[in-house]
This record gives sequence, C-alpha cells and structure tokens, in this order.
Amino acid sequence: MRRLSLVSLLLGLSAFLAACPSGEAPVGLILDAGEERADSGRDGDAPEPRDDAAEPWRDMVLPREDVPEIPRVDLPQEFLEQEMTWTPCVLHDRDGSGTAECADLVVPFYWDDLESETFTVHAKRLVREGSTRQLFMLQGGPGSPGTATLSLAMERVFDADPEMDVYAIDHRGTGKSHELTCPVQEAPDSLGGEEIIGDEWEACALHLETEALDAFTVSAAARDVALLIALAGEAGKAPLVYGVSYGTFWAHRYAVLFPEQPDAVVLDSLIPPGGYQVDIKDQEENEVTHVLFDLCAGDDLCASKLGEDPWGYANEVFQAYSAGQACDKLLAKGIYPETLQGFINGLGTMLWLGRAMIPAIFYRMDRCTGQDAVAVYNAIAWYYGLDGAYWREELSDALGRHLMLSELVFEPEGGAMTPDEILAYEAGLLSTRYLSYYNTIHLAF
Repeated sequence: MRRLSLVSLLLGLSAFLAACPSGEAPVGLILDAGEERADSGRDGDAPEPRDDAAEPWRDMVLPREDVPEIPRVDLPQEFLEQEMTWTPCVLHDRDGSGTAECADLVVPFYWDDLESETFTVHAKRLVREGSTRQLFMLQGGPGSPGTATLSLAMERVFDADPEMDVYAIDHRGTGKSHELTCPVQEAPDSLGGEEIIGDEWEACALHLETEALDAFTVSAAARDVALLIALAGEAGKAPLVYGVSYGTFWAHRYAVLFPEQPDAVVLDSLIPPGGYQVDIKDQEENEVTHVLFDLCAGDDLCASKLGEDPWGYANEVFQAYSAGQACDKLLAKGIYPETLQGFINGLGTMLWLGRAMIPAIFYRMDRCTGQDAVAVYNAIAWYYGLDGAYWREELSDALGRHLMLSELVFEPEGGAMTPDEILAYEAGLLSTRYLSYYNTIHLAF
C-alpha cells in the first residue's frame, strides 16, 4: 500500500538509468534491438498461456456481516489538560528541506485503562495567521507515518489555500509514535532488506511478543486523533479530517467515535468498513499486472521483444529465475524471488509511471547481460532500500501486518485452501506480497 511522490519516482528512475549505457531509456531502449541475448540458463520451450479460469480464490464466499455498533466515547479530562509545545522542525524528512512545527502529545497505551503506561504520539503542522480551517491528514499503509510521508501533500495544500492550517500525525506504532519494529528482520542485509518478507515474519512475531499489541488498534489511534484536534483546535477554525487509503478506515472509525468534533471528514481511496478483502489482495493485484502484459501484446515494440504472449513469457522467466535457472548474475546480488515479486507488486499497483518498467524488467532478466543485472538490481535497491537509495520513511511493516490481521481479514466460508496450497499458489504469482498467505493463517499475530 505504499504511496510515493512523483519526485520519489523520478529519483528511482534516475537510479535505474544510472546502470544503462549512455542514451539508453528505461523502457524503449531497454527493449531495443541490436544487443545479443546472453545465455539465460533456461531450457525448454515457452509454456502454454496460463489458464485464468483456474483462479482458486474465485469461488470463495466472503461473509458480509454488519459492522458491529461502536459506542461513542469522550476524552478523559486528565489528557485534555496537557499543553502541546510546538517547536520548529524539518518539513521534508527525506531531504531535510522546509520548515514546519512539531509536537508530541501524551496518550495512554489503553484508552479504557487510564492507569496504564503512557507514550507520545508525534504530530507536524503548517500554520499561519488569519487561517479559518484546520486540516488533519491521516496516512495509509497501514504503518506509514504521516509526518514523514505526507509532507509534500501538506505543503501543497498549505500553499494552495491561504486559509488552511495543515496537520499530520504518526499513527500509534509507526514513525515517532512508539514504532513497532523487528530490527533483525528489517536489517539491510536480511532476506527482504528493510521490508519483512517470507519466513521472516515468524521470527518477527516472536520478537513482538514483548509489545502490548492489543494497544495498537484502529479505535485507539482514532482517539489519538481526537485528542490532537482537541488540543490543537482554535476558536473560529473549522476542523476537517482527511484520510487516504487505510487512512479512510482510520478516519471512518474516528468519525464513528467522535461524530460531533469535525466539521467534515474526507475519505480518499476508500477502504470500506466490513468490505475490504485483504485476504485476496495479492490475487487481485496480480491481475493488474496481467492486464499490463495484455497491453504489451498490443504494443509493437513491447510485443517484438516479449513475443505474442508477453504474460506467458514473463511467467516463464520468473519460474526459471525461481528455480535458479535464469539470470544468476542478479540472484548472486541477493535478489530473491520473493523480493522480485514484491517489487513488481509495488510498480504495478502504486507507481503508475513505474508500471512501464515491468515488461522491461523481465526482458532484461531473460537477456541478463552484466548491465542488465546491474540495472534491475539498481531499480529494486531503490525500491527496497538495499543500498540506501530509497528511504522507507520509517514504515512499520509490523504495525501494518498487525492492523490488517486485526480488522481487515475475513474468514472464507467453506472451500478454503490450506496454507500450504495458498503458499504454493502465491509462489507462482508475478506480483505478490504474500498477504493472502500470511493473513489467512493469521501468522504472527
């Protein structure tokens, strides 16, 4: 669920181009004729086109029960009496540019147990004299810290509306709000680099047993937002709440708990309560990648390189790579099949300009010259942060998985595949983050 700015994407494309010969473009000339194909190590003819009618999730019936009523709550007076101290801070954490104001608010681990320990939730703002509205922005992920990842959006809204103050907050459990981490599994030299993937989740879960995970809930985070608005609110300024992606789920919960506080709530890229199927997210997103390869088949240049069946071609390359029979130069750099699948997922679902790279990635892996391996590695390294080229913005994968398993997983009724069957199926997808497998078996949480 990663959302990146155009600036970030251009930086990534620059990293990709850094590996290319002078004048070579990331898509057009990557696929250009004139270079001999290196021996990829693959044997046999291309497989038959994949039978999409055999999608194993298609017949699953997911329950659509009514969302239980959530009682409205009030904020405890003892937390309303605190004073937030706003101090100058950097607006754009990525490059250290811009100036904003930052503050921390004290919240309890458990809002229904005021005797529990406390910690601080981090917030950032842009304010001016004469403003008449306050916009509180809630980031998605789940697990992405708003103060780091929404800074560009904050700046653009602030510049566009001279009467709007803009705030961002780090969801409890990420960023500077008591981040949930698994240091060993998120080390740069781990299986997925700074992203937790595959079997790393089991060890991560054991590490997180020391955390009070039941304190990191959507409802608790909604109360944190209400407290921020109560403390930062000013007479004559209308409070508005904006949520994007998972932030819409968070904002909706806030609106249910505190319907009288905001003047308006804006939901962008909606995750509907009781209707989001994270269990089958990988399968649906793999279909997006399939559509892209169908478009490749209709493009003269792309089809001239990947053939009449680009989807079958890409699957053949990936299966050979998974078996250690393709582009050993890239595999030697530590790019595991799961890492590649997550990279393709990110390009295909979140980086709309980056999608054009996907056919070229598989063409380069098949051709596998030295420059090809370096170019693909640079692109993946930028995305995952393997070489520090891409900063993951303090994203908490642990919090994201915890929240998804807590409220965004639905138990299928009958005919469910076993975890091993799901794992085997997902291992063959071009685009996946293995969410269906890990969420279906409720591993870790």
